[in-house]
Amino acid sequence: MEMMILSVLGPQLHCEWSLPGYQVALITSVVFIGMGFSSVAWGNVADKYGRRVGLTVCMCWTLYYGLLSAFSPVYGWLLFLRGLVGFGIGGAPQSVTLYSEFLPVKARGICIMLIAAFWAIGAVFEVLLALWVMPTLGWRWLLGLSAIPIGTFVSFCYWLPESPRFDVLSGRRDKAMATLTRIARDNGKEMPRGTLIEYKQ
Repeated sequence: MEMMILSVLGPQLHCEWSLPGYQVALITSVVFIGMGFSSVAWGNVADKYGRRVGLTVCMCWTLYYGLLSAFSPVYGWLLFLRGLVGFGIGGAPQSVTLYSEFLPVKARGICIMLIAAFWAIGAVFEVLLALWVMPTLGWRWLLGLSAIPIGTFVSFCYWLPESPRFDVLSGRRDKAMATLTRIARDNGKEMPRGTLIEYKQ
């Protein structure tokens, strides 16, 4: 949704603020520039502090600056804040990393590919939201309401489990065992016998 909103926002601001074409294009470009700079940084955060922490922090960042950009008084502020939104979005792929570390090998490929469906769903939902909001409330409300899914995710991050693999590699076997035990219980299975060992490639 945060990506699709750019195609809706550009034409509206072109009319409202009388922006030339290159300034409209820059609103989109600055988001991708932010993503490019931040992806390595968020990867390092997730590797050092955990997948769960990295994903939660980057989503909180995106939520904060996404909401703040709805209050942009002038073009310069909007450009700056949308760049910071892009910086946060650069950490979103950590969700795929965390997700894949919980998937069984047989289902991993298809399940990760199915995540792409949510990009399509989000894009369609953003267009429908724009059709509903833009004619009466304007682009600021669209920016604010588009942050609701991220806000929902952030509010549920407390229940997001940490990757057991990350816990084992960080020397926290007890936490990894607790997570795996909970998974086994939720699936109605018994924990397999054996000892967790640290495996580094």
